[in-house]
Amino acid sequence: MSKRWFRLPSPALVISMLALALVLGGTAVAATKSVHGDKAADVKLIKKLAPTLSVKKAKNADKLGGAPASAYARATPLSFTAPTLLNSWTAAGGFVAPGYAIDQFGTVHLRGAVLHAGASSDDILTLPAGLRPSGAVDEAAAVYGPAAAVIKIETDGTVHLVSGTSTFVDLDGVSFTTAG
Repeated sequence: MSKRWFRLPSPALVISMLALALVLGGTAVAATKSVHGDKAADVKLIKKLAPTLSVKKAKNADKLGGAPASAYARATPLSFTAPTLLNSWTAAGGFVAPGYAIDQFGTVHLRGAVLHAGASSDDILTLPAGLRPSGAVDEAAAVYGPAAAVIKIETDGTVHLVSGTSTFVDLDGVSFTTAG
């Protein structure tokens, strides 16, 4: 005759299961909908459950951090300008056309893909004044080929490939802050 020994659950397990049952039961009670016949009963219930809420505090709900909502910057759609491509660089067909734009924070964004028929170290394009960095900027770029490449944006606005030799360069994601 063999005896079977059962191990009782630990006190910690019993307490945690009890707490879980109370939490889930409390959530179910809170989720039930109470309907009152008049507005005065609803106001009385709200004041009883949350005495810190008041209509006086709600009048500034349209302000964030003491400032009106209109004081915060909104994301505005960028209006990209097509650059003049240099040294036999052309827009890559089937991809987004190359372009540049500046946002309301002074960040210049490049986009699009370009192709080249000759030596790929030549300048790709020149950015206009006002859209140039205060110091040379190196940015990683996607290229067609086995190696990564770096795009350099010079203070005179020239954009060229400084590492890697490729005939296809994707400018998407290249961005920098202007000198101004």
